[in-house]
Amino acid sequence: MRIAIVDDDIFFTGKVERTLKTYFEEKGDPVKIQCCDAEALLKELQVQNRYDIYFVDVEMPGMDGLELAEKIHEIDARARVVFLTSFEKYAYQGYRVKAYYYMMKDAYQEELPQVLERVQKEEESEKDYYRILTETRYCKFKMSDILYLTKEKKYAMFHCVDGSEYRERKSVENVYHSLPQERFVVINRGIVVNMKYVMKYGKMELTMQDGKVFPVSRRENVIVKRKLADYFGTLL
Repeated sequence: MRIAIVDDDIFFTGKVERTLKTYFEEKGDPVKIQCCDAEALLKELQVQNRYDIYFVDVEMPGMDGLELAEKIHEIDARARVVFLTSFEKYAYQGYRVKAYYYMMKDAYQEELPQVLERVQKEEESEKDYYRILTETRYCKFKMSDILYLTKEKKYAMFHCVDGSEYRERKSVENVYHSLPQERFVVINRGIVVNMKYVMKYGKMELTMQDGKVFPVSRRENVIVKRKLADYFGTLL
C-alpha cells in the first residue's frame, strides 16, 4: 500500500508514520510511506504517482488541507483523503471536499487501524479484476493477467498473458489511473506495462515476457527506473 502524509507538525507526522509501519509489519504487508508538504505532493501527482490513502492536516501554513484535498481530487478523482486535525469545527468542511474520513489527532491511534482495515477490504474486493461495460458488452478479467496496454486510435488495448486481447473506448492514460499504481507504469505515450512481466530493462528499452520490446521515452525514464526499483525491491 502507498500512503502519503502531509502535516507541518514534524513530531506528529513521525508518530503517525511509526504507527503505520507497525501496523503493516504486524500484518506482514508491504507499505511505502511518503511524508511531504502540499506542493511536493502535487508535483508527484502531476508525474503520475498516486497513493492509496492521503493523510492530510487541515490547518497548515500556505495551502491548507481543504484546498489541498480539492487539488488532489482534481488529479485523482478516486483519492481517499483522510483529514487529521485537532478541531472538530472542520468536520463539515472536510466532508464537503469529499473527505474519505475525518480523524481527530488525539484519537488517531484508536481510529487508524479501523480506517486501514476498511481501505484494505475495499482494495481486496476491487483490485483483482478490471471490468469493461458498454451498452452491448460486459467483460471482466484479472488485472494481474494484463501484460501491457497500447493505444489503437480512440481505444486502449489490453494485451493479456494468455494471448487474449480486450479493448475499451478510453485513453490509455485514463485506464492507467484505474489500475494499481504500484503494479503498472507508463513507459511511453500510449504504452503502460505490468511490472510483474518485465524481463529486461536497459538502453531505454524494456522487454516483456512475451518478447515484445518497447522503447522508454526520455520523459518517463527516471520514473520507470524508480518504480521498477520500488516494485522489485518489495519482492526481495
